[in-house]
Amino acid sequence: MKEGYKKIIFYVSFSALGVFWAEALSTNIPQALINPFLYLGYGLLYVFFLDALMRWNEKSFVVWYLFGALVGLITETYIAKVTFYGLDPSAFRILGVAPSEISFIILFYHAFFSFLAPAYLAKRILKVPLPIVEKQFIDVLFVFAPIILIPVIYSEMVMRGLDLFYLIKLLSMSALILILWIMLLCSLKKIENVLLTDKERNGLLVFTFLIYLVFTIKATNKAHGHAPMDIPLVPMIGVSLVIILVLCLIYKKIGQNKDFIHKIEYYPGSINFPVFLVWLSWHLLVTAMCLYFVIKYQCSIKIFLICFGLVGTFLGIIFFKNFIISFILPYYILK
Repeated sequence: MKEGYKKIIFYVSFSALGVFWAEALSTNIPQALINPFLYLGYGLLYVFFLDALMRWNEKSFVVWYLFGALVGLITETYIAKVTFYGLDPSAFRILGVAPSEISFIILFYHAFFSFLAPAYLAKRILKVPLPIVEKQFIDVLFVFAPIILIPVIYSEMVMRGLDLFYLIKLLSMSALILILWIMLLCSLKKIENVLLTDKERNGLLVFTFLIYLVFTIKATNKAHGHAPMDIPLVPMIGVSLVIILVLCLIYKKIGQNKDFIHKIEYYPGSINFPVFLVWLSWHLLVTAMCLYFVIKYQCSIKIFLICFGLVGTFLGIIFFKNFIISFILPYYILK
């Protein structure tokens, strides 16, 4: 197989893992891996960000967090439009944007569950050559992750009117597709270089711009009750400028005083496939058991949902404040 095709399998496999975390495990779209547009929406960003992190051997949690927040900000701004309209027509907005949704969904949920979690899992189990420091206490968090997510999953299930069996069936469908992608990746003996060439990066940049232009015009989050092109222009320009500013600051930081890495080999044969299956089975099993318990005994978990939302919003605001206002901006602007 040509190296170019191997590289595509490498990035698409990670994209499948990321989409599974971002949309399937939260049950926002339990059948997420069936939808090719979700691969594009998340995957194109993953390729750019992972390539940059590996190329500069970047270990800073600051940079990893900001890339994760950007995954959320870009997808929720140009695809779902949640940045402007929130989750429903009555969402509270300031200057054309929904602050609570930005604080929780983008700065917390997407940063951790759409980027940091799948990236750590890819490093720990799939042995992807990402510059991540592995910690045992983080491994423990993956054990409790399905329990932590139960309030969100249950609320999503009730809101969409799904029964438990149908929900688990859709989740299992996505899980099966994820397994097939990982098996395909495992079949590759060696990938000579997972980094993008200059030509590949430039081509991908143009393709990403065109795809997101289509998303901006066509895609919409039906929950907010607006048509796809009903976009507040001034807030959208403002959010776009913030995205560009953060990206410029990140790329300036990760490229400063570092040697450029030209080649990184990857051996998919080192993937711990049995452990991957154990993790996936554990997550789905615990999710099903917890949901069954809540439904059978009519347990109210609203308080846990509120706590999860408040804690997530608080952490999102704190991380963004510390990493943007207290670290990156003073370093580059005041120095």
